[in-house]
Amino acid sequence: MSTPTPTPGSTSRASDRVQPATMGPADELLDPRRRELITMLSHVMDVSVIDSIGWACLWFADLSVIEALTKAAEQSPWTNLARSALSKDDSRTTAIRAWAVRAGSEDSGEPSEDEATETDESPTKKRRLNPDPRRTTKIPKWIGIQSAERPLGASSVKTSSSIGARSLSMEETARRAEKLCKERDHDICILTGCSLPVEVAHIFPRSLGKKGAEGVKDFWNALECFWTPQQVEAWKEQVLGPDGVETCSNLMCMTNLAHELWEKAVFALKPLSLSEDKRQLQVQLYWLPMNKYRRTMSVTAAPEPFPRNLSSTNDTYKTWLWNMATHTRVCSGDILTFKTDDPVGHPLPSMELLNMQWILHRVLALSGAANATNKELSPGHAFGVYEEDSDWNSEMEVEEEE
Repeated sequence: MSTPTPTPGSTSRASDRVQPATMGPADELLDPRRRELITMLSHVMDVSVIDSIGWACLWFADLSVIEALTKAAEQSPWTNLARSALSKDDSRTTAIRAWAVRAGSEDSGEPSEDEATETDESPTKKRRLNPDPRRTTKIPKWIGIQSAERPLGASSVKTSSSIGARSLSMEETARRAEKLCKERDHDICILTGCSLPVEVAHIFPRSLGKKGAEGVKDFWNALECFWTPQQVEAWKEQVLGPDGVETCSNLMCMTNLAHELWEKAVFALKPLSLSEDKRQLQVQLYWLPMNKYRRTMSVTAAPEPFPRNLSSTNDTYKTWLWNMATHTRVCSGDILTFKTDDPVGHPLPSMELLNMQWILHRVLALSGAANATNKELSPGHAFGVYEEDSDWNSEMEVEEEE
């Protein structure tokens, strides 16, 4: 079996090379055409305020979709297409939030809350599905309502044997995919080169993948309001196969700190290119600003450009990642090269899923949804309900920058 070259050894620093002026972490925010279309859409719809999630979706949506929304609004201001983009939409809020909500045990191999609710129907477990609405948290756990697609007319009663067989099959598939990922990445963090402690991270969240095709229908429908059917279909194809989200191409090795920061959209990976033989993949890392969620704001508010030169988080206590190969901080603009000698048996991370991550992580960062509390968001229950979890950064090593 061929072995992949560790990523950090193939890492080049983008700060050492000249970059075109158009390259940046959020060029969409500087596009005058996009700003013009959003202003037109707001005027035709006679809608002046929106929540920051809908606002961020507009700024990172496919431009052709924004143009279609504007044309639809001009013909009939209250068409479903235009209304879904500008009205307060719990499905949209929950869809974007679902991308950020990854339970602490999601990538640890431990049974998730989804699995627990299927096998334990005690009164105590049932009560946990309806937590005290006054309790808020920065990272809720994801508790699924529908865990798998069921054929029409099939019985809704699950036997313990069928549940056990399905769980065993899922666990075996997950273990196999994790093994392939660790072999491909040499059990080393693809961002820093650290070998301990390393975790396997899912690009498309495992918690969403476990819902099955029917269980995440509203999630995909919400995305189709802002991105083309072709884009959304390409994303779907990567996670709706027989192995679902448990594939080597949906996994990456990261240190526990990098994993936590990435899941909270503190940084994102911009896919650049995949070699013709699919043995090399280049991505560009960007640290993202940490904003605050706003329930109401002007639709036409111009967002602040994302900084190009960050080398850490921009919160009160600075947190950074350290490249073991170059003995330098991992900075915005750094270009990383991922390699594999076996593109069939040990495929590289999916370009489609990385592109999805690049878009939705920036939506999370611009909107502030990743760090919003349940009380602030007040989401509907299109995909599940949330349960309180502990602070995600309780064991994070931080250092304050002066």
